[in-house]
Amino acid sequence: MPFGGGGANNAYSAQSQGGGGGIGSFMPFGGSNAPRLNIICAAFADQDVTQQVRRMVTPDQKFEINTDDLEKNFGNPWPDKRKQFSILYSYGQRPWELAASSERRGPFSLVPHEPLDTNRMAFVKQGRVVAVVWGVENGLKQGELEKLKQIETTGEFQATNDWFGFDGMWPDTKTAIVYYRAGNDIRFAHARENGTVRMPWN
Repeated sequence: MPFGGGGANNAYSAQSQGGGGGIGSFMPFGGSNAPRLNIICAAFADQDVTQQVRRMVTPDQKFEINTDDLEKNFGNPWPDKRKQFSILYSYGQRPWELAASSERRGPFSLVPHEPLDTNRMAFVKQGRVVAVVWGVENGLKQGELEKLKQIETTGEFQATNDWFGFDGMWPDTKTAIVYYRAGNDIRFAHARENGTVRMPWN
């Protein structure tokens, strides 16, 4: 059964908080020497959960959640489906990273002083398109240049395994998320599997 509401989608915006220029910035409390955790943008299925995630950052600059409890924290935007969860973030002045998971995968955390994760860094691009997520995987891991060119020039693509070239969360139905730059904000466009992702420049 196709999903995606006839291919329509919305673009969500991660507005600035705490003077972070489009990024949720948190000052460590007390004498903590933990680098500041910047929650740039976050998605649960096709729902913007950036503000909720920012509120869950602890004074010692950690974000921790049990993925079995994602619905309890963020609601249920896609009933009867196992939903994905992704966060675009950075610690202090470190490069941006993107972490992706899904429901029923146990504990999930962002913790200060962890080494940079090359897999999480690989999601992040320097152009207008920041990252593409298919299920819980990097949507650009196959044919990156061709896919970026299509997104930039046509402003749309099909949220299918055929387009991505792999199944990003087998055997579950997935969501495609495209994080992109919009001035000083980071926003995302999305579509459920078999729908069409349409960028604002479409």
